Amino acid sequence: MQSQHQNRGRYNDTLLEVLSSEGRREGVCEALVGSMIQTADELKDEYIQEVECHLSDSEAEVFREVNELAFKEGAWYRPLHNIVVPLCMLHIIEGEGLARDLVFPAMNHDAGNSLMKIAPTTQGADWQNKDKRVAHMEIGAKLCREQLERIWEKQLSDPVLEHLDITHNRIEQLADIVAHHDDPYIGKELSDPEHLAHRDADRCFVPSALSFWKDYIAYLNDSGCKANASELGVSITPTSLIQCRIASFYSTEQSLPESITRMGVAYAPHLVGLTEAGIPEPQSTSTGEQIAEKFIINRLAEIEEFAHLKSIDEFDDFFRKSLSNEMRWLLASLNHG
Repeated sequence: MQSQHQNRGRYNDTLLEVLSSEGRREGVCEALVGSMIQTADELKDEYIQEVECHLSDSEAEVFREVNELAFKEGAWYRPLHNIVVPLCMLHIIEGEGLARDLVFPAMNHDAGNSLMKIAPTTQGADWQNKDKRVAHMEIGAKLCREQLERIWEKQLSDPVLEHLDITHNRIEQLADIVAHHDDPYIGKELSDPEHLAHRDADRCFVPSALSFWKDYIAYLNDSGCKANASELGVSITPTSLIQCRIASFYSTEQSLPESITRMGVAYAPHLVGLTEAGIPEPQSTSTGEQIAEKFIINRLAEIEEFAHLKSIDEFDDFFRKSLSNEMRWLLASLNHG
């Protein structure tokens, strides 16, 4: 097997061609994941600092605590997930005129997974395991409740601290969002507008730069995903994956925005079967839909560029530009409160 250093050399064929060959992709997938890990690690601190500029003292306290858990968990993508989802939630709050405190569950909704990973008696969340899916929501809801009650009580004893305008009943409502945020993945529908708004923010991560390219490599190495794709008549490629994502966000071809249809990709509704929920789940808010649409357009534009890459070094530059541009847009387009 080639060393990682050798795998960074230029190939005669494109990375897409190499990855499409079962017998040739060994070592290449690991090198691509290594590239994404390095880029995410190098950029995350800058983004964390910039996000904090948009947060109140109470929000920043929760944000820092959740990020500390994420670093201990060890899932390399978690810190960026914990940045992207709150940023998307802030956009949705601003665009839809929703309660500002919805940013709290956006920050700590997946902290239950971090706590499961850290706890010595568990192996962490397994998304194919319904019990663990439920457990991470319950653990996260408990943390959300504890964090907000701690901040609220601390402010009572120190009048100098910034006031968190919240009641015990509201804390329970926010914790309940965390307790049910992944219900659609276990066959339960969400109906409360605040739950749905949070779901929009969380799902915006799915077509984001980090999630899309991470998932592409992960699916190539997952026997279940490959078997599922084969049953649906496709192989795992960036094109089939973005078709899957489109089918997940848009339930009919008529509902596709013109900005996506003019990109020329075929609408393939059956590929929603590659998603975790297995059914379309359109965004419930206009702002959430706009963010998801922008991310999908970004990926469609990148797929053509990716098809010409021939080295890991070229992928380094490609992924860094993709992630950086998207994060710059999320941060720059958010009004300072």
